[in-house]
Amino acid sequence: MAIQIQSPRNSFIQFSETGIVDHCIFDNIRICLPVYDDRDISFQFFLNGTAEEIALLCGAYGEEVRIGIVDECDDADFLLEFTASPYSDVAEMYRLSETQMLVNWSHGVPGFTAVRAVEQCFRIRVQVGAVRYCSNCLVRTSDNCFTSVIEYGNDENGFGFNYCNSGAEGEATISCEPTIIQFTNISTLTIPYTQSLRDSYGDAPSVQAWISDGTSLVNMGITATFDSYPVSTISLDFGGPASGIAVIR
Repeated sequence: MAIQIQSPRNSFIQFSETGIVDHCIFDNIRICLPVYDDRDISFQFFLNGTAEEIALLCGAYGEEVRIGIVDECDDADFLLEFTASPYSDVAEMYRLSETQMLVNWSHGVPGFTAVRAVEQCFRIRVQVGAVRYCSNCLVRTSDNCFTSVIEYGNDENGFGFNYCNSGAEGEATISCEPTIIQFTNISTLTIPYTQSLRDSYGDAPSVQAWISDGTSLVNMGITATFDSYPVSTISLDFGGPASGIAVIR
């Protein structure tokens, strides 16, 4: 079984549509979604496969998920390529179950204006090994008067979207209520990732550290370290004595 891609049913970016509409008068019409700014697009998708195939996508030496821009899906090379991995800042990847992985793409299409002229169409291609999947049609536009960026979110999984980074598609709704751990005047923090936390946030949670600057809490961009996958211990190094909170989602 090869890796299969699945788009949330209400997502504007779909990896199972051609963008071709059969019109009763004008035959086939190609509808392309306009993209004005490289931050206009955020989307997510699921990768489904066997337990062995999904396991190969996990870990520092896992198989790459390649994401980029192409003219057509069967193009030999990307016009512009990004790289996603479980330890990359490019995309967030979470193993939801033995047979499903979630990929959150929140970086838009940075640099697309260098490879696409105004009114030129393109697609987003996801590639895992030799398997390729392409999005519906997008087009660069120079006119932002009649375009809108629609943002939506939820505090629980719903409408086909996974907001909690846990629970496979089709499973019961999972709450996104975070766990907050307060710390005072310490340089490092070790958090046992218990079964109750795993039940709430999955095998690999999202962790943020907010440090007090004396008047307010500031996200200093500190990266949590996991001991293994699935995670059993979360470690945070503050680079010196600090007070604040750790937020697990």
